[in-house]
Amino acid sequence: MPDQPLGFEIEVDGLSMYTGALQRLAEFAQDLSEPFREISKDFQRVEGERFNRQGPGWAPLAPATLLRKRGPSILVETGALKESLMGGAGFIEVITDSQLIAGTDIPYARYHQRGTRRMPVREVIKPDATATTGWLKIIQRHLVERAREAGF
Repeated sequence: MPDQPLGFEIEVDGLSMYTGALQRLAEFAQDLSEPFREISKDFQRVEGERFNRQGPGWAPLAPATLLRKRGPSILVETGALKESLMGGAGFIEVITDSQLIAGTDIPYARYHQRGTRRMPVREVIKPDATATTGWLKIIQRHLVERAREAGF
C-alpha cells in the first residue's frame, strides 16, 4: 500500500433543494471553504490539547521505552508530530468548497494511529464529540449568517 497521509475529512454533498427559497438556502452550502478554514484552525487547537493531555486513551509507555526516551511525554520525542498537527511543518490542509482534509504527512503517525504488533494504538487524530459538535456549529453559524445577509 502506498504511503497515505494521516488525517480526517469532512465532505458535504447531496444538499440540492428543489423549491425556490430552499434552493436559495442550499446555495449557501455550496461553498463551505470559509467555515472549513475556521474548523481547520480549531482542529489544530484540539490536536495541541490532545498531545498536552497525552490522550485520552493513550496507553502508558512501556518501561523499556521510558529508559531510552528523550522526549517529555507520550508521542513526543522531537515534537515534529505534535507540531505538524498544530499547523507546523508536515501539516496537511486541503480546503475546497465542499471538503476539508486536515492531518499530517509525518510517516510514523499512521503507526501510532493504528498500532502495530509491538506498539499499542495511540490515536493521534480522534476528535471528541465536543470538537465535532463545535465544528458543526461553525458550519451552522456560517449558513445562518449567509441566510440573514440574503434577507431570510
